[in-house]
Amino acid sequence: MARLLALAIETPASLLARLDGAGSGAGIETGGTQTINVTALGSNGGGGFFAGGGGGAGGYGLAGIGLSALTVNATITGGEGGSGQFSGDGAGACGGGIYFDTAGSSLLVAGGSITGGTGAQVAPGGAGVVGTGLAVTLSGGTISGGGSANALIFLGNTNSLTLATGGTISGAIGILAGTLQINAAPGGSTLANVITGAGGVIQDSANTLTLAGANTYSGGTTLGAGILSVGADTNLGAASGRLTFTGGTLETTADLTSARRHAEHRRHRAGRYRDDHDPERRDHGWGQPGQVILPRFHGHL
Repeated sequence: MARLLALAIETPASLLARLDGAGSGAGIETGGTQTINVTALGSNGGGGFFAGGGGGAGGYGLAGIGLSALTVNATITGGEGGSGQFSGDGAGACGGGIYFDTAGSSLLVAGGSITGGTGAQVAPGGAGVVGTGLAVTLSGGTISGGGSANALIFLGNTNSLTLATGGTISGAIGILAGTLQINAAPGGSTLANVITGAGGVIQDSANTLTLAGANTYSGGTTLGAGILSVGADTNLGAASGRLTFTGGTLETTADLTSARRHAEHRRHRAGRYRDDHDPERRDHGWGQPGQVILPRFHGHL
């Protein structure tokens, strides 16, 4: 060790020895069908050593390896990223709350909290939940990202998010690819979280779903059943995203202007619009293709 230190002092900066901090493991690693009632904390990443070594990554609070179904009633938190040394590389990335490695998994959050890790320096926080082809039901508790990280990240395939009568999501929702079907509670649900990513959103439940975030997802919006309520065109994602009708009602709660393209399933002729500014709250159907006859809805979808 003494020789290594002497070498570091006498050698030009570009040749200085460097040692990154070690990454850390998950608090719990499990598969099959599980119910978690105990606290799970991902290990913190190790700090960097010598010549600006980077910090190690924090571990996930829970890593689902072949995990088919998980019920959470406890606190699950991702590990902190390790601190970088001196002015070289930065801190390690923080671990997420829960990671699912298998498509087709389900998560029921009945209580407790799922939180991504936060870092001691400027490392990005960890996401709350990450998975692909994932079915999430929120009936209690909280899902949140560490710092400004996403609460939920869907990596691809067909996903669902069911909003029951309780629970909170704190942070953005990322649909990196594929689709996310959002199911509202029987009395209706409002989702004000920002939805991002290249994927699309589906409303296909019989209940009323209100999208209230300044959303940027670009994969389009599909309305198949129930009521989808919006107060601004940005609630429907990026302007390039198509609006597709196979059923249901689009309810507007404010004046809207949109150049958004629309697609209608002509066999069903099912697309409907309802305007809260209409005293009788009448439903309005299509006029000419690409044109909406709706008081206070201007432009074309």
